[in-house]
Amino acid sequence: MRVGDNLPNVVADSTHGKVDLYEYLGGNWGLFFTHPADFTPVCATEIGALAKKMDNFKERKIQVIGLSTDTVESHHDWIQEIETTLNTKVFFPLISDPDREISRQLGLLDNNAFDETDRPIVCRSIVLVHPSKEIVFKMILHGSCGRSISELFRVIDTIQPQMNTTETQS
Repeated sequence: MRVGDNLPNVVADSTHGKVDLYEYLGGNWGLFFTHPADFTPVCATEIGALAKKMDNFKERKIQVIGLSTDTVESHHDWIQEIETTLNTKVFFPLISDPDREISRQLGLLDNNAFDETDRPIVCRSIVLVHPSKEIVFKMILHGSCGRSISELFRVIDTIQPQMNTTETQS
């Protein structure tokens, strides 16, 4: 999965029930992010920061969706903790990928880092998807490294106008 490729469609269990990624994104831009596990401090603060910026995503016509390797039940408990602790509401779905099959399919496993059961850890990643489902930005970080939401908006605000201008010229 590289910049210029189409994001593969995924149908999976999530905190919003069964979700078809393409249906969820519709004709909007998409922000797909992954986390190595629920209840980690870095992941929780990032989800809280994304949730607090939902109006900014809506202004840019971006659908936000995440993935973590734990169960839907764990995701619900984790979201409740995030909402309480960080005083925000998480409106976007979190996909459950306990067997890491979706992460493997999307090429988002860290083959040099393993969990306590010796399974590869899911990378901390962000993928910006054009309404055509083309990947226009992809960032993969080591599981211990957090992401800057303000830097993410800088990237979005650079890419979106360029892509929209290209579409208008076509």
